[in-house]
Amino acid sequence: MRFRSTVVAAMLSMASMLATPLSAWSSVANELSQLDRAEQQEFQRIVRSVDGWDGTEETFKDLSAAMRRFLDRHPDFVPVMVEDTRLQWARTNGLFGIVNASKSFLPVYLELQRMAPEYPKSYLFAARSYIFTQDYEGALPSLERATELSNGDPWVNLTWALLHERKLEAKLAVEAAQKAIPNAGDNVGAMAVAISTIARNYGVTDREGAAALAKSIYAEKPDRAFIVAVVSTALDNYFYQPGLLDVVAELANIAAAELGPDPALLLAWSRTALLSGNLYDGNGARRFDPVFMRPAEDILFSIKDNPDVAEDVWGLRIDIALSKNEWDEAQRLLDEGRRLAYSERKVARKTARLLRAQNRPREIVELYQRLRLPDDDVVVEAMAMTGDRDFARIYHLRKIEEDPTNAYLKGNYASFVLDYFDDPIEAVDYAQQAYTLRPYPLAQHVLVSAYLTLSGQELRSGNLAAGRQYYNQAAALDFQENAVLQTCYKNCQEIAAALTAFR
Repeated sequence: MRFRSTVVAAMLSMASMLATPLSAWSSVANELSQLDRAEQQEFQRIVRSVDGWDGTEETFKDLSAAMRRFLDRHPDFVPVMVEDTRLQWARTNGLFGIVNASKSFLPVYLELQRMAPEYPKSYLFAARSYIFTQDYEGALPSLERATELSNGDPWVNLTWALLHERKLEAKLAVEAAQKAIPNAGDNVGAMAVAISTIARNYGVTDREGAAALAKSIYAEKPDRAFIVAVVSTALDNYFYQPGLLDVVAELANIAAAELGPDPALLLAWSRTALLSGNLYDGNGARRFDPVFMRPAEDILFSIKDNPDVAEDVWGLRIDIALSKNEWDEAQRLLDEGRRLAYSERKVARKTARLLRAQNRPREIVELYQRLRLPDDDVVVEAMAMTGDRDFARIYHLRKIEEDPTNAYLKGNYASFVLDYFDDPIEAVDYAQQAYTLRPYPLAQHVLVSAYLTLSGQELRSGNLAAGRQYYNQAAALDFQENAVLQTCYKNCQEIAAALTAFR
């Protein structure tokens, strides 16, 4: 098993020379001018391949070999050294975590700066490495130099946004991300990250704000394919960012009104509706509100035979079937996907969700191992259920390490350690961090459950005063007894004892 996170994907895709106009990277153009046309195309192919690395060892070896051959022909060509470094960085991140990877490769980026002082990507990746190790002051020289060299690259703006976000300077993060929008050009990834960053830092406070942001994005590039790609990428990276769904819905609506609806836009609208009506995630399935699900389902059925969107529609129809506990329908669709030769990985991941709904975790683990799929939440939960809890714990902690200001990751981890490790003290720590960052229901629920568990444990030890203190901390969060008792998992006796003694 190996980790492949959204942060790794974002790092791999950022600052692509193909996505950033060469006018924004004058020194890149100078470097490329040293090569003939065939070698320029090979370099661009390398960049695309690193951007899209799938996290597998086989592909890593192929890419590394291609870069070695290129450097044999051009031993002093720093841009390929940078691509090689970021690929190595991503692999190390998958094995040892983002902090260790950033510490390991930061000296390499600094050396590449010395070798090519006018090449901006070395400065940009060095700055991000400093940020990931929480050395925010150390990031400034490299980030300021990248800003001098960039001449309007959106990833420089977004790296400033990342720096401010990590320092909990939400307003400055929003301002930096907003600057990336007019600089994004054809860069789908940069535009999608800008939307996500603005939303995550409370830059979208109402529907009017969402409409204004959508209009500004559409004005930059009123192209249907581009808008569809931005909406799809933003939805791929959706993780409860407040306002993000409003922005992409408005963006899809504007494009449909101005350019006319097409299957890809209808698909994007359906995805947005389903996520907007996602009540909760449970047993590998998203549970959709029927009010949102029915119109989305009707639209998906109407476009299911369009070859441009058929495979994505198929995946969403499986999600809907699982939401409704229609396991036979989900299995029928999986068989259909195999018959139509849809992506083996997509079929496998949807199969895993059905297996989770059917409470068959060992088969999930075997499936991922057989196909060598990168780890995700579904297989990690299955591994925890079948006994490999330490691996699952490391997985959750690494996700927090990658995104330490994400309240939902910390809340999920708090729930995990309470349920699987029976550790209410650590659960209180992370649930409190999550609740402080964003007081959302799961964080509150886990915090209450952990306090009540500690209360019950103190009662069992005869410490009445300590038990009452923990109970009072839970009571201050205004909880519903039935909700806590229905989801108490291993700690029901302690929680019930606390409620009986102090309610």
